[in-house]
Amino acid sequence: MKHNLWLWAAAGLAMSFLGACALTSKTYPGPGGITYRRDKNLHKVWLAQGFNFTGYDTIYVADTGAMVAPFREESQAFDFAKRLVRDEFAAAIQEKHLFQNVVTRESDIKRGAKVLKLETQITQFRKGNDTGVSPIIAVYGRMLDNARPVFQFESRRTGDTAGSRPLGFEVRAMAKSLAEFVGRRAAQGSRP
Repeated sequence: MKHNLWLWAAAGLAMSFLGACALTSKTYPGPGGITYRRDKNLHKVWLAQGFNFTGYDTIYVADTGAMVAPFREESQAFDFAKRLVRDEFAAAIQEKHLFQNVVTRESDIKRGAKVLKLETQITQFRKGNDTGVSPIIAVYGRMLDNARPVFQFESRRTGDTAGSRPLGFEVRAMAKSLAEFVGRRAAQGSRP
């Protein structure tokens, strides 16, 4: 128990330090040599040079994976969060009417479709509880045109222990932020 408390305290300090660093910098190193830039709502984003999300009729939102393993007592909530990330991201993109087709199964992709694939991974997770531990979810995502990465993001949200902002609310907010970002970039790219 003490060991877990120290781990949570160390993680909290590290996140505070990283948050303070983020306020002073507008770019961050990312995986594979990319450089993220700060986005107010998504937090960290990278977009391939000249890419603007236009010219695609379908987005395939793949099952969410994980870069972390949950504590045993959180495994059921973690599995639910993985499904929630996929479903909320697909729903937010669908609500914005950004693509003709939004699918969550590869078999639903129409033959000859011009497809973007959204892959997501949970990178941090804590279910939270009523003893003062807030829920946390962090997601790394990328969109691929065939196998070529064209967009990447990292986003982290914290709910509250009172239940007014549960994890589902935070995932939905993250999904809406993604859809809004894609919509803004597509609108900028479609201007003459």
